[in-house]
Amino acid sequence: MSDSDTAKGKRSPRRAYDGQGKEIQPITIGWLRKQGMRSVAAYGEATSCGHMATLPIDGIPDELPVPDVSLKLRCSLCGSRSIHTRPDWTEMRAAGMGRDA
Repeated sequence: MSDSDTAKGKRSPRRAYDGQGKEIQPITIGWLRKQGMRSVAAYGEATSCGHMATLPIDGIPDELPVPDVSLKLRCSLCGSRSIHTRPDWTEMRAAGMGRDA
């Protein structure tokens, strides 16, 4: 995606952008593995559902951005494909790697 695309409003809902509208590089599955993490958290975005699950990252390519894991998912409760994925930060805290350790 070029800078002109973001200026025109063609932003991906799975990406973050800085104050100038430039895409911030997302965390990848490989980065999670280097941190010792083994799962991602998936949240259903359907307003009537709100289902959450943690998914193992075994078999997912290192270069895949964490937000793009959601592209292959469907909610097991409501069937929605509107899923948001992010690192499973609770896993990091449980291993004593978070600020609360």
